[in-house]
Amino acid sequence: MDKGQKIAKVFNGGENSSLVHLNTAQADRFIDYVVDESVILKSSRVVRMDTPQKVIGKIGISDKILYPAQRGIGLDAGKRTSATPDKITLISQEVIGEVRIYDDEVEDNIEGVAFKQHMMKMVAKKVANQLERVALYARKVANPTDLLQMFDGFVKAIEAN
Repeated sequence: MDKGQKIAKVFNGGENSSLVHLNTAQADRFIDYVVDESVILKSSRVVRMDTPQKVIGKIGISDKILYPAQRGIGLDAGKRTSATPDKITLISQEVIGEVRIYDDEVEDNIEGVAFKQHMMKMVAKKVANQLERVALYARKVANPTDLLQMFDGFVKAIEAN
């Protein structure tokens, strides 16, 4: 089954529903589409979570690795860096989104059935862009009204450290 057929299955949300409903497997595939559309996520470790919290391993390395060199003299033992294993707890956050597409747009579109696949890729690209902005610029607040307020992004982490 190709990606187009898989996406077409997603659009069949049920006999009495015109909405797209993703089951767990379909949601995982949609996440794969989002990762494929994102520059940052392609280079990131994506961890699928089946519980609200998950502990994963991480390896850290000191910020100072390079020092000025002198010909014929090795690095002082006190300046050597070692990788340090650690664990972090991932805490999932629930988000929701909606893209309305009317029947006329699906039926009258020149792409026909391919429109559904094209639409899912468009949504995945927009989600990937939004997640990249969140990863970079988000600043967590107590009562978030925007995705950018639900997390702390890289810029805030860099400023803090």
